[in-house]
Amino acid sequence: TTHFHYLEIQKEKIDFSILINITDSLSELDSLKIHSLSLSSTKSLSMEKIIRQFISNKNKITKICLENMIEIEEVYFLIKLCPHLNYLQINSLNTIDIELFVQNIINKIKNDYNHNLRVLCFCISIADDDLVQEFEEMVISQNFFLDYTIKRELNHIYITMKI
Repeated sequence: TTHFHYLEIQKEKIDFSILINITDSLSELDSLKIHSLSLSSTKSLSMEKIIRQFISNKNKITKICLENMIEIEEVYFLIKLCPHLNYLQINSLNTIDIELFVQNIINKIKNDYNHNLRVLCFCISIADDDLVQEFEEMVISQNFFLDYTIKRELNHIYITMKI
């Protein structure tokens, strides 16, 4: 038997149902990289209902890279789809309110009690030390974490939450 541990899907806008089928079929998959996700067929159903109906805890995905995020619900979906997720990287955040986006993602992690997710990585073309400082102030003012680090490497900002 062949086990796949890493999968990169280059198709633009892979439908969420296809992604669910793939993760269901490749139960040993650890890392996933996708270009973008289509949630268009979820509009008539609630996301929670879809997640409860289709998602099992059997997938072992711990790392996801999302190349192009269109809407924040894609990230919420991926967090729910992969209960063992501990590393999430989003590579295209240039056209949104970055601070608000990061704040919403962190709130979602805390509210959904995703205790596995430890590292958020954001690729931001305007990443600089001032943006890192703004993230620091946001984390402190919102009381998100007691123990964390925020660091920048070129245009990547990493928020690492410690247990």
